[in-house]
Amino acid sequence: AKIKTALCSMRAGKTTAIAADFVADSLLYPESLMFYLGLTDVTIDKIFKPAIKPLLEKYAPDARITNDEIKFSNGSIICMFGANHLEKVQSFHGLKLRKAGIDEAQSFRKKILNYLVEEVLINRLSDLDGTLYLFGTPAPHCSGLFYDYTTSPQISTHKWTAFDNPFMKKQWQKTMESTIKRKKIDKTHPMIRR
Repeated sequence: AKIKTALCSMRAGKTTAIAADFVADSLLYPESLMFYLGLTDVTIDKIFKPAIKPLLEKYAPDARITNDEIKFSNGSIICMFGANHLEKVQSFHGLKLRKAGIDEAQSFRKKILNYLVEEVLINRLSDLDGTLYLFGTPAPHCSGLFYDYTTSPQISTHKWTAFDNPFMKKQWQKTMESTIKRKKIDKTHPMIRR
C-alpha cells in the first residue's frame, strides 16, 4: 500500500516502527530521501531521535545525526522536521521522497495536516512510487484527515496496542489498572479504549 496508517494505543511502539523501516530502506536504497514529521522540532528531539539512535548504532554506525537530518554513508538522508508551521511545510515542494512518516497525526492542526498530505507529500512521493505513513492514537473527536484515513476501506490501516509491545506490556497493565481505580471507570470507558 502506498498510504499506510497505524491506529494504536499510546506506548505501542509506533515511532520505533517508523524508525526501523526508515533505517532499513535508507540502507537498502542508496541516495534515498525520507521525511519524518513530528508536531514540533522539540518532539523530534524527544520522540524520534531516542527511537532511531539505537537502530543506527546497531545497523548504521557510520550514520551522522545533525539537528534536522541523518546522513548515511551511501548517500541516503532522513530529514526530521516539526511541521507546525505552514511556511515550513510549503518549503517541502520539489523534493523526490522514497518515504514520509507523520507521527502523532491525530494531533496535527487540520489545515496543516490536510495541506501536508494532500498538496505536498503525496505529490513528492509520486516520482519514486513512495510510501506515506500516518501514525497516531485515537483522538477524542471522530473527525479530520487522520480519522478519515484510518476508517477508509481503501487505506491500509494497522492496529496494535501497548499490550503487543513486549517492552511495555507489564507496565501498561499496571498503568491501566491504576487509572481505572483512580478514575472509578471500567475498561469500556472511551479514555481506556483509546
